[in-house]
Amino acid sequence: FQIYAALNIFFGMASIGLLTVVAVDRYLTICRPDIGRRMTTRSYATLILAAWINAVFWASMPTVGWASYAPDPTGATCTVNWRKND
Repeated sequence: FQIYAALNIFFGMASIGLLTVVAVDRYLTICRPDIGRRMTTRSYATLILAAWINAVFWASMPTVGWASYAPDPTGATCTVNWRKND
Protein backbone atom coordinates (compact mmCIF):
# COMPACT_ATOMS: atom_id res chain seq x y z
CA PHE A 1 0.00 0.00 0.00
CA GLN A 2 2.68 2.51 1.02
CA ILE A 3 5.01 1.47 -1.80
CA TYR A 4 2.24 1.73 -4.39
CA ALA A 5 1.30 5.20 -3.16
CA ALA A 6 4.94 6.37 -3.05
CA LEU A 7 5.55 5.15 -6.60
CA ASN A 8 2.33 6.79 -7.76
CA ILE A 9 3.41 10.17 -6.35
CA PHE A 10 7.02 9.67 -7.50
CA PHE A 11 6.20 9.00 -11.14
CA GLY A 12 3.53 11.70 -11.20
CA MET A 13 5.93 14.31 -9.83
CA ALA A 14 8.71 13.11 -12.15
CA SER A 15 6.40 13.45 -15.14
CA ILE A 16 5.40 16.98 -14.16
CA GLY A 17 9.04 17.92 -13.53
CA LEU A 18 10.27 16.55 -16.84
CA LEU A 19 7.47 18.29 -18.73
CA THR A 20 8.56 21.50 -17.02
CA VAL A 21 12.13 20.93 -18.22
CA VAL A 22 10.85 20.51 -21.79
CA ALA A 23 8.79 23.71 -21.45
CA VAL A 24 11.82 25.64 -20.17
CA ASP A 25 13.92 24.31 -23.04
CA ARG A 26 11.33 25.35 -25.62
CA TYR A 27 10.94 28.78 -24.03
CA LEU A 28 14.70 29.40 -24.01
CA THR A 29 15.16 28.10 -27.54
CA ILE A 30 12.29 30.06 -29.09
CA CYS A 31 11.81 33.19 -26.97
CA ARG A 32 15.31 33.71 -25.60
CA PRO A 33 17.71 32.29 -28.23
CA ASP A 34 20.64 34.19 -26.71
CA ILE A 35 20.28 32.08 -23.54
CA GLY A 36 19.10 28.96 -25.38
CA ARG A 37 22.32 28.78 -27.42
CA ARG A 38 24.41 28.78 -24.24
CA MET A 39 22.63 25.73 -22.79
CA THR A 40 24.92 22.71 -22.79
CA THR A 41 24.43 19.01 -22.27
CA ARG A 42 25.52 19.52 -18.68
CA SER A 43 22.85 22.23 -18.19
CA TYR A 44 20.13 19.92 -19.45
CA ALA A 45 21.45 17.00 -17.39
CA THR A 46 21.29 19.25 -14.31
CA LEU A 47 17.69 20.23 -15.03
CA ILE A 48 16.68 16.60 -15.56
CA LEU A 49 18.46 15.51 -12.38
CA ALA A 50 16.72 18.28 -10.44
CA ALA A 51 13.33 17.05 -11.70
CA TRP A 52 14.09 13.49 -10.50
CA ILE A 53 15.44 14.67 -7.13
CA ASN A 54 12.32 16.79 -6.63
CA ALA A 55 10.16 13.73 -7.33
CA VAL A 56 12.14 11.60 -4.87
CA PHE A 57 11.86 14.29 -2.20
CA TRP A 58 8.09 14.69 -2.40
CA ALA A 59 7.41 10.96 -2.74
CA SER A 60 9.59 10.11 0.26
CA MET A 61 8.19 12.69 2.68
CA PRO A 62 5.09 10.63 3.67
CA THR A 63 7.22 7.50 4.07
CA VAL A 64 9.53 9.26 6.57
CA GLY A 65 6.66 10.63 8.64
CA TRP A 66 5.73 13.99 7.13
CA ALA A 67 2.06 13.41 6.22
CA SER A 68 0.89 9.92 5.20
CA TYR A 69 -0.57 7.97 2.33
CA ALA A 70 -4.19 6.82 2.17
CA PRO A 71 -6.72 5.79 -0.49
CA ASP A 72 -8.02 8.75 -2.46
CA PRO A 73 -11.67 9.78 -1.97
CA THR A 74 -12.81 7.65 -4.92
CA GLY A 75 -10.90 4.62 -3.65
CA ALA A 76 -9.36 4.08 -7.08
CA THR A 77 -5.74 4.74 -6.08
CA CYS A 78 -3.54 5.84 -3.19
CA THR A 79 -2.30 9.37 -2.65
CA VAL A 80 -1.25 11.78 0.09
CA ASN A 81 -3.80 11.78 2.91
CA TRP A 82 -5.34 15.23 2.37
CA ARG A 83 -8.09 14.68 4.95
CA LYS A 84 -5.71 14.40 7.92
CA ASN A 85 -5.65 17.78 9.67
CA ASP A 86 -2.54 17.48 11.84
